[in-house]
Amino acid sequence: MIRTIRGDFRFVLLHAGNIGFYGAWETLIAAAKQLHGDGIGFVFVGEGAQRAQLESAANGASNVRFLPFFSPATKFLRCWPQQTRT
Repeated sequence: MIRTIRGDFRFVLLHAGNIGFYGAWETLIAAAKQLHGDGIGFVFVGEGAQRAQLESAANGASNVRFLPFFSPATKFLRCWPQQTRT
């Protein structure tokens, strides 16, 4: 899961949770665009009322990524050795 979030970025700013009406989303996207090429990634994990608008605003910014919510079961299974799962 860490590799999925981090990717090839040297440093990651992560928001995990609701992407709703009460966030400084435009400011974060503007910052991401200014930091393009510096190895800094902005990763948004989750859903919410503003996600589609935020994705649209970030269109073309290669250092901005959107990921779906990771459920606790998904995290647990990824950490558990494959041969012991049945």
